[in-house]
Amino acid sequence: MKIHHNVRNIVFLSLLLLGSCEKPEEPTISRDPVLLNNLYSSSIDTLRIETKKYFLTSYLHRDFMPMYSIKAKHPLTASVELIDFDSTEISTDLDISKLYVIDSNLIWISTPKAISQINYYYKILKVSIDGPEWETGIHVDVVAEILNTKTKNKSLLIIKHQYIERTE
Repeated sequence: MKIHHNVRNIVFLSLLLLGSCEKPEEPTISRDPVLLNNLYSSSIDTLRIETKKYFLTSYLHRDFMPMYSIKAKHPLTASVELIDFDSTEISTDLDISKLYVIDSNLIWISTPKAISQINYYYKILKVSIDGPEWETGIHVDVVAEILNTKTKNKSLLIIKHQYIERTE
């Protein structure tokens, strides 16, 4: 019985280690001036839907923690939140469907994912990982594509001058 329990633990640990060794995807980086112009010209800083207003917050960082020193890469991670201005319940019809992080003429394009089962009634939180290895200590602009799943309308929300932090 004890041997069976140990074998199960070893198999579980092996699968866990193999999963953590997967090669991350290369980030999608664009130098498209038309896309860049469209992102800036079509983005707004406050989204209004009927009587509700929404805005965007972000946190960007690259992780250099010593416990991860065996990793050769330290990709950019971007978390974004779509927040109801009055902290009232956010519509379940809204979603953050695409994320654009802009450094000069470079655009990191990603599809952010929910990272937990925690549901905030007044905001939507999404994260994109495995981004480019851009310098830390710089400022970038973040644009989120907001999809209204009910109407299929898409809006672009921007938050400018966002700091890329270095965590160690």
